[in-house]
Amino acid sequence: LKPGFGLEIVTMVDQPQNDDERAVKYHAVINTQADEVAKKHAFVDKAYNVHERAFIRLLLEKMVDDEENPTHTLKRSECINLRSELKGNFKLSLPQAERIVQVLLDEQWLRVSTRLDDDDDDEEEKNEQDNDGETQSSRKKKRRRRRDSVHNKLELAPRSYLELSHYLTNLGLDTEDLPQFLFHRN
Repeated sequence: LKPGFGLEIVTMVDQPQNDDERAVKYHAVINTQADEVAKKHAFVDKAYNVHERAFIRLLLEKMVDDEENPTHTLKRSECINLRSELKGNFKLSLPQAERIVQVLLDEQWLRVSTRLDDDDDDEEEKNEQDNDGETQSSRKKKRRRRRDSVHNKLELAPRSYLELSHYLTNLGLDTEDLPQFLFHRN
């Protein structure tokens, strides 16, 4: 496919984050040429203005920063609050930042992390001890909904690794932190 069409078939192995999960393989056809089709569907050209593109770049930089963020996850609230760290003349309102983070989740550039952190277990135990009047099941549902809003940890989704791997490594992501890729070449 590559010599004739500039396309490459790639398989990415997404390793499980918890013991009860299995590895998942994602297959993608990647356009390796800078042709009109690629330009039309480019990640940064998707109706984002310059302020939104600066915000997305900052978000990706913070996600891949090994020194400040070795787990490559950020809480949704942290992602949204990155708008205050935009430099220069770039500005973004709270609703704009919330919308962009939601679009990145909806289009599967980001996903909610399923990694279990020690902090999450401690917080859940504390919440269970604090609430006496409610059933444990309803408390868990309320906590889950609340967490789903701003406290969920977000991470790069497989689509980001498949389509933006070169960009992410240029931002500073160590190649050892990339998922396993299998290139199907002749």
